[in-house]
Amino acid sequence: MSKPTSFFVYGTLMRGETREPLWPHPPLRICAGTTCGRLYDLGSYPALIDGKDLVRGELWEVEKHHAEKTWMTLDKIECFDQGCEDLYIRRIVTCRTFEGETRSAFAYFFAESDSLKATERIFPDQNGYCSWSSHRRNEC
Repeated sequence: MSKPTSFFVYGTLMRGETREPLWPHPPLRICAGTTCGRLYDLGSYPALIDGKDLVRGELWEVEKHHAEKTWMTLDKIECFDQGCEDLYIRRIVTCRTFEGETRSAFAYFFAESDSLKATERIFPDQNGYCSWSSHRRNEC
């Protein structure tokens, strides 16, 4: 089975967020979409764990020959497999774009789910989606 060339991101790696400029190559395309999980707000970044909520994010598709460098770069950003305790773990998830397409993608899951607090959980909005944005902290 070949590895995905898409990445589902739901936090600081999305368009307009602080780590967007750290992507090593421009994407072929970016689609809004969802995956299943449970989302938490840790202040300056979110955490995704297993769950049944629809988590809204972006599906970034990269060229096949850029995929390995992309996941190696993102692994460093997300503190995965760097020779110390993992902050996140990269896994393959199923995503559904808002155009109705189903895709496999890498996503980063929070490694220490037991440390998350109930008060940090992001619940579905009126449309049924859980989403995180650093910009909502500036809203009244």
